[in-house]
Amino acid sequence: KFNINLKGRVKNFDLPENKSLFPLFEAVVNSMQAIEERKKLCSFDGSIVIKIEREETISNEVLGRINNICITDNGIGFNENNYNSFLESDSDYKSEIGGKGVGRFSWLKAFKSVSVDSCFEDNGHFYERAFEFSLSNDGVDDTVIETVAEHPSTTIKLCSFIDNYKKNAPLKLDEIAIKMIQHCFVYFLSSDCPIVVLSDDQNSSINLNDLFKTKIILAEERETFTVENEKFCLTKLRVSGDIIRDHKLYLCANNRLVETKDLSKSIIDLDKALGEEQKFWVLGIVTSPYLDNNVDMNRLSFSIPENADDGFCPIVTISKIVNIAVFLIEQYLNEYLKPIAEEKRKRIEHYISVEAPQYRHLLKYKSDNLETIKPGITDDALDVTLYKMDRDFSLETKKEGQQLVEDLKNDVTQTEEYKRRFEEHVAKISDENKAILAKYVARRKSIIDLFEAGMRKQDDGKYAKEEYMHNLIYPMRTTSDDINYEQHNLWLVDERLAYFFYAASDIPFNNDKKEDRPDLMLLDNSIALLESQNDGTAYDTIVLFELKKPMRNDLTTNNPVDQIIGYMEKIQSNKVTDRNGRIIRTDEHTKFYLYVVCDAIENYRNSLKLHGGFSETIDGLGMFRMLNNQYIEVLTYDKIINDAKKRNKILFDKLGI
Repeated sequence: KFNINLKGRVKNFDLPENKSLFPLFEAVVNSMQAIEERKKLCSFDGSIVIKIEREETISNEVLGRINNICITDNGIGFNENNYNSFLESDSDYKSEIGGKGVGRFSWLKAFKSVSVDSCFEDNGHFYERAFEFSLSNDGVDDTVIETVAEHPSTTIKLCSFIDNYKKNAPLKLDEIAIKMIQHCFVYFLSSDCPIVVLSDDQNSSINLNDLFKTKIILAEERETFTVENEKFCLTKLRVSGDIIRDHKLYLCANNRLVETKDLSKSIIDLDKALGEEQKFWVLGIVTSPYLDNNVDMNRLSFSIPENADDGFCPIVTISKIVNIAVFLIEQYLNEYLKPIAEEKRKRIEHYISVEAPQYRHLLKYKSDNLETIKPGITDDALDVTLYKMDRDFSLETKKEGQQLVEDLKNDVTQTEEYKRRFEEHVAKISDENKAILAKYVARRKSIIDLFEAGMRKQDDGKYAKEEYMHNLIYPMRTTSDDINYEQHNLWLVDERLAYFFYAASDIPFNNDKKEDRPDLMLLDNSIALLESQNDGTAYDTIVLFELKKPMRNDLTTNNPVDQIIGYMEKIQSNKVTDRNGRIIRTDEHTKFYLYVVCDAIENYRNSLKLHGGFSETIDGLGMFRMLNNQYIEVLTYDKIINDAKKRNKILFDKLGI
């Protein structure tokens, strides 16, 4: 009988539901240890057979969930010493090999009962011991009889998987095999490892040793290191993707996996399988007597602090162990990582040069930060990362400038150190301003590309709608009170338009939906009145736009020139109000600039010349007329895009876009 409260002990045993196979691992490790104990007495080939018994399903093609697991080994068996140790909670019988004396409680945490049938040798005679282990009888009641046998053996059957753990257990045999290998990786590395065979009642079978050998690409390399005078061993392996599917670092105790660390989070350029012809993942295994002695009772973590409260405190921490192991693995993989880092650098430089020249200064001032970018990052994520780096750079530059001003107040400007800092700061500001200009110019190039795309015939044989072109120049149904400078592209037509006092895009006169509306109206006062609101005085300049769909040629009946002149005359009547209900006042000095943008100019070119008094522009892509305070221009989309390109050509050339 157990001399403890078995139900309470099992209840307090911490076993997360995602660790549902841990009881199996515990039983297999017990078998490994039993085989090692018997090998001290005689020479034999150790073997462990694991049989998965599944729940029945309607179809044989559907795998049932695990119900029972049988583990049979040819180890030393449940002799008196092992049986008495089994009955004692927290037994130190196996303490020399890392035994905690509590692992069997995990069996009853995840299974309803356990049956044990063991044959052992004592003084040349073989005996069979059988007992049930469950919470219902609060202990065990064994029977021991002498038997005829040729060698010891033990079968442990974990019965009736509890639902919360059952539903979290993998179904496929190969997945169970991989997890078994991962947990006992150190055992499988040994040339003396027992043969372990996993099977189920679907006639499937896997030899774990063979599986392990076929997945190790290169023989292990071992290296020792110390942390605060404690010795550790790092085993480095190259493994195929079936056993592990990422670069991992295993922290092990007593030959068993306890904690796993993701190497790709610590080694920046390690984000995919390595190798050319034969791809592999790298696996680092850390073992040490210190880890053996500091694993918790349940073997799910270490009683070692993750970090020291004081960074200079001379104690062993998980982070110190991991950092050194990561450094050694990074050196081990140097021949693979250098080309990856170089390719990443070229990609970032190309992206900045072609797609994001506004970040060019980061290549000079933040090269170390750029090295921390993962190689497989998408272009969108790269752009976000560069944006954050640029923001940090701006903040750093601002703080440096503030400090220089403070030093100026303290009269330390004559020192060589100050002069050096000042020159470096000025250089940074210069490069940053160049980057800001580059961003602005790159945006202009993108807008011109979008504008040109709208001028071309689409896949359906049609051209972009008027709304598309309108929104590119100025967002529809908005005013300058609604959007900022960067949200419109009036510069496409004329750089000066961007600085007008007020703009209204597709807003009806008198704010009445039934009224006419110019596509775009811009109002401007004299410099003396530029900062004021509409105070009832006459506007100095008014600009009107009428936009038509690209390549629209049915404008003869609805002449856009007459249309836009009608808008002007309506405004000149001093009866039209703006969005706020204020009169848009004009007088005889108000200058009007009227622009009609359409591609059907050929339809009425002669009419404009003969009857309208229009003249051709030098490039032949437009017509214009000047009369008193009125300037009217009819221009094509080609003229807009050609002129915009010419005005910005020097900037695009300097930027290389």
